Amino acid sequence: QNHISKEDKYTFAFNELKDAMGLPDNIKKIEAYDVSHISGSHAVASCIVFTNLGPQKKEYRLFNIPKDLSGNDVGSIEHVLERRIKYYENPEICPDVILIDGGKTQLSYSQSVINKSAYKSIKVISIVKGFNRVRATETILSQGGIIELDKYSKAYLVLQEMRDESHRFAITAQRKKKRGSIKKSQLDEIVGIGEVLKKRLILKYQNIKNIKSAKFADLMTVKGINAKIAKLIKQKIK
Repeated sequence: QNHISKEDKYTFAFNELKDAMGLPDNIKKIEAYDVSHISGSHAVASCIVFTNLGPQKKEYRLFNIPKDLSGNDVGSIEHVLERRIKYYENPEICPDVILIDGGKTQLSYSQSVINKSAYKSIKVISIVKGFNRVRATETILSQGGIIELDKYSKAYLVLQEMRDESHRFAITAQRKKKRGSIKKSQLDEIVGIGEVLKKRLILKYQNIKNIKSAKFADLMTVKGINAKIAKLIKQKIK
């Protein structure tokens, strides 16, 4: 019964969106994309997939963004779509609609990638944050203009859900990537610090900069860090 209710919810939402967009055929699959980075570094992009059965987590994908594009959201999403399109040869992967988190510029660049491909039938839409990022004030855009959706409609709520899920997936991966870069940093050069101590330091201080600026006595509050190791940390981390 829960499965049927879930299918009804997403089928109804997809049909609402189809009508609002004026599409001739039913929407079977939507991909949503989001780019995440911290001050232009550790950038990743997420691709999440929804069907009329809801989120299909086995089909989620992550993309590392090259350093020269890190911090460039438009260039990043263009790069990711160009990579993703290669897999659309498989009709089971190819979506009917692509949802981009961003405004007219992101939408335009994303649509241009699709228009240059063999998959021009894919419709690209974007969800634009409202004033002061207040929820339920987002605008849904297509190349034809604003897609009129009631903010309480199933279609609008599902597009919000997809945007949130793509952001969650991207930010989780981005944080993991950041932690990985910290683990492979100057901490590896310090004798006496293994994986366990690295994790404890990362959990407490979040990044190398904070570890570097930590006071000698504060470092020794981390379980396993004695005066000798604390001294090495202060000497080795530049």
